[in-house]
Amino acid sequence: MLKIKELNFKYKKSEDGVFDVNLEFLKPKVVGVIGDNGSGKSTLFKLISGYINPPKETVFVKEKEFTENTLYCKEHLSICFDKPSLLEKLTVLENLNYFNIFFKQSKERINEIVEDLHLNKHLNYPVKKLSFGFKQRVNIASLLLRNSDILILDEPYNGLDVSSIKSLNNVIRKYKNEKLILISGHFIDEIQENTDHVILFNKGKIVFNDVNPYGKDLSYVLYKCDNNQPNKEFLNIQCVPYFEKEGKLHFFIDSKEIDIADKIQNMELIKEVTRIKDIYNLL
Repeated sequence: MLKIKELNFKYKKSEDGVFDVNLEFLKPKVVGVIGDNGSGKSTLFKLISGYINPPKETVFVKEKEFTENTLYCKEHLSICFDKPSLLEKLTVLENLNYFNIFFKQSKERINEIVEDLHLNKHLNYPVKKLSFGFKQRVNIASLLLRNSDILILDEPYNGLDVSSIKSLNNVIRKYKNEKLILISGHFIDEIQENTDHVILFNKGKIVFNDVNPYGKDLSYVLYKCDNNQPNKEFLNIQCVPYFEKEGKLHFFIDSKEIDIADKIQNMELIKEVTRIKDIYNLL
């Protein structure tokens, strides 16, 4: 469904960007992308969706290369940013009907989306009078109208109240077996609970990338080793994400699969971890 190959991008006036990103998702699932502000999450999403033109031969949507098949790729992909983009003077229903001019969904489909997001009682409210949480629900409703195969939600939990979080979680669970859903944010527990796969970003690089065993004991170990080219090359060959800290390379390995110790120069155990939050806190 989505493949990202050797994606590198840096902003002209800063050192921020994304570096050496390689990801592939072949079937529907929910992927959590977690990292601090400035870690590269939103930049990655903008490159995937075409808000920033990705370099050639780096982003593939349903096996089509993005820069050569932009319209096709955008038809199969939708993105929702953390700040709702709506027509403030119109009502909720008028907004949905307006967006549906482009997407041409049935009235039954609109009603289904409204029901999923618990917007029934607010259809005739002007958007400008809604709370931020309800505006975000309308924003997500407009996204669902596109009926894309890939949904990207950039920090959707920001500013949401409890009821809006519940509505969003229900929608994610409903479509997780039909669509590839990418969710970014800082709320680790909330994101982890709804995801099948977790990616941690740090300074534009992937530093952890694995299935999400939510509700089960994690079994990962953080190691450090010499920051040299042979170690980097070996970790790259083994597809082990790493990050640089205090002059050393740091990386996580499943404790059940530690068979590379003799291949790494001066490898040293730092700490065993049992939760995604523990891994995130060690970055």
